[in-house]
Amino acid sequence: MPDPTPPPAPPAEPRPGPTLAALVVLGFALRLGFALLKSVVSTDAYWYVRMAKMMLHGDWTRALDHGYHPAFPALTALAALVLRDVPTAAYAVTITLGALSVLPAWFIGHRLGGSRAAIFAALLVAVHPESVDDGSDILVEATYVFFFLGGLACALRAIATTDLRAAALSGLCAGLAYLTRPEGIALPALAVPALLAAGLPRFCPSALPHWPRRAACAALLSLTFLACLLPYVLWAHHHLGRWTLTPKAGGEAFTSGTKAPEGESQSTLHEKAARNPLVLPWVLTRKFSETIYLGFLPLLVAAFLIRGSRGPDARLARLAILVLLAIYMPPLVRLLYVKGYISTRHLLMPALLVVLLLAPVAAALSLRWKRGLPVLVLLIAAVALPKSLRRVRTEQVALKEAGEWLKEKAPGAEFMGPEKPAFYADVFFYKVPAGGRPGDIATAMRDKNIRWLVLLEDDQPGVASRLDWNFQKSVEFGSGSSVVRIYHLLE
Repeated sequence: MPDPTPPPAPPAEPRPGPTLAALVVLGFALRLGFALLKSVVSTDAYWYVRMAKMMLHGDWTRALDHGYHPAFPALTALAALVLRDVPTAAYAVTITLGALSVLPAWFIGHRLGGSRAAIFAALLVAVHPESVDDGSDILVEATYVFFFLGGLACALRAIATTDLRAAALSGLCAGLAYLTRPEGIALPALAVPALLAAGLPRFCPSALPHWPRRAACAALLSLTFLACLLPYVLWAHHHLGRWTLTPKAGGEAFTSGTKAPEGESQSTLHEKAARNPLVLPWVLTRKFSETIYLGFLPLLVAAFLIRGSRGPDARLARLAILVLLAIYMPPLVRLLYVKGYISTRHLLMPALLVVLLLAPVAAALSLRWKRGLPVLVLLIAAVALPKSLRRVRTEQVALKEAGEWLKEKAPGAEFMGPEKPAFYADVFFYKVPAGGRPGDIATAMRDKNIRWLVLLEDDQPGVASRLDWNFQKSVEFGSGSSVVRIYHLLE
């Protein structure tokens, strides 16, 4: 006679709240600490702060003229209404959203391999060196990562469970990601077909293949995304006179024919690639490996030897992320081939997708020995933290000093020179004319009615030595190729 006693219930999973809170605090502390260790802001910080100030004054047309997408400056402007200082507000937005990116990473990790994989996914995003670097500066990347991962987490839930609210939230997050960086359009390009394809029997999601509900999810995601995309695309068309998904200069690589690369380093790279076709693939591989972070590569090797969770939802989530990578990478490869340039900021999101795929591998490794979870957590932190706790850009301090000197000696005076002194002087700047001929510089300054010239030797080698009697040197900061000289144009 069978035993009527029901089998014991499986032990309940521990509540994730305290662990998640600790990981968010860790991510916040790392980004705040790295921000304090940076001697100088990034070059693009000037433009984001300037856009936010224009938005605060209601001058949206001029704010959008530069070509950067508007979500991060708009969030900065909103935060500045509370904090009363635009640069402080920009730091607050990027550090906070960078730390909160741990939350969608946790949900993605849970889809990939359960609660243990969720812990490692959140940890890897919290301490990822490139994510910490970009998330501790006045840059859009932390905002973009937060919205993109949030949209991906909601999309994976909608794909598996046909949750209408998750689909709508995924479309909204994807739209906000696109309004931060144009690459955000890759997310709905994956999610909409995946929502429909996941109903096929071979994928075996946890939810039944309810086709009308899946179609409703796909439509809802598309509509919320388009509600964010269309106003900006229509503005870009009105402003540029052509249809484009982005007014950024890099968008020309996809909307027009191949152009000659800009800048000496880009031209040099194209010349090398013309002699050796393996140069550009090597540049891409090296940059991508650095962005993933070389310290995490052992986990990547282990991924070929250790299998993570084999559940249907985990397989579906892995497949979705791999397809997303296949959608995301080709435009970046084309950017490298057309423009001769690609940065770790371009590659941060695909690198984080790879890192998230490593979370189930780390979870499986941690099960192989006693106390494996805390040991592997500490090992990952030990590998990643040294790169996020170091002083950077110390060679650029002279640019900051030059800007602060101008703010004190000539408050509000515009000048000709680089962006970073303009950030610290809180004024508009003009670029030095190409070629750096003294006569051209003097004529351009008089035409624009400006009297101050700032020269960074590394950017304008030899220009200072060629200046004539029209210019009087006022002060000099730094030494060697990092020396910054400030000149006054005589009447």
